[in-house]
Amino acid sequence: MFLQKKKILVVTLLFICAVAFSLNLWLEKKKAEQAAIDAEIAKLQEEKKAQDMLMEMLICKEIGEDDKSKIFAACSKHAELGIADAQMRLGMLYMTGEGAVKDERKGFEWLIKAAEQGETDAQLAIADFYFVGIGTESDAQKAVSWYTKVAEKNISEAQLKLYHIYARGNTAVPKDPEKALYWLKMAAEQGDDNSQNALGMAYYTGSVTKVDYEQAVAWFKKAAEQDHAEAQMNLAVAYSKGKGVSKDLKQAFEWYKKSAEQGNATAQNNLGVAYYRGEGVEQSEQQAVKWLKMAADQGLENAKESLKAIGH
Repeated sequence: MFLQKKKILVVTLLFICAVAFSLNLWLEKKKAEQAAIDAEIAKLQEEKKAQDMLMEMLICKEIGEDDKSKIFAACSKHAELGIADAQMRLGMLYMTGEGAVKDERKGFEWLIKAAEQGETDAQLAIADFYFVGIGTESDAQKAVSWYTKVAEKNISEAQLKLYHIYARGNTAVPKDPEKALYWLKMAAEQGDDNSQNALGMAYYTGSVTKVDYEQAVAWFKKAAEQDHAEAQMNLAVAYSKGKGVSKDLKQAFEWYKKSAEQGNATAQNNLGVAYYRGEGVEQSEQQAVKWLKMAADQGLENAKESLKAIGH
């Protein structure tokens, strides 16, 4: 009898242990399943947070949103998080007063934060504002320092601005033709048409280097072929005078025409004169008057005088 009871007790204990073991396995499984669910929820939350941040950043960049107050709010949030692009955009919103009360000093402060993180557009803006004294005191030396940072990234706009500063000079930044030519060449060699035309003029006039008409024509052509109206006019003048290239009135006429059609007043005047004299084109007083009037309407005194001279 005792042995039978003992046997029953042992079986019962074994059953209880088996049940406990199974229950423990079930609990562990449920914990693992819950952990996986929690991880998935956390992942989805992070993805939503990332999507929300992306959406806000797109709004800050004015992509798909025109409401300046919403753009300002999105940029403010991301600027406070230290995102350089948002700081730059917030700074410009303060500068222009779009979506917020115009505050140039606040705008400058945000732009500085972005610029110090290496944001190129902010660095260029800071240089401009230092140079003219917007949002801060005018400081040409600091402007040059920031322009140089941008220019060293091969940004032609900054390189061209350094050229103008060094070519002219002022009380804070002495005139330096060598530096001016260096930065101008850097910009022109990148294909910037404004810089190519400016380099052509530098060679044509000898402003920061020795006069070299052939080099002038070469750079005028590069810019003119990019439809730069002033360069087209300058190239036409070179052809009409035979400087740096064989004199060719027909070529001069063609380049005057290209420039004039883009609205360049001097080219319109010179084209009118070419028509009146029959230089490089068949003589036509009607065409001469047409182009001279277009130049005169833009306020060009030479064109007004030319019209009077031919009785119009």
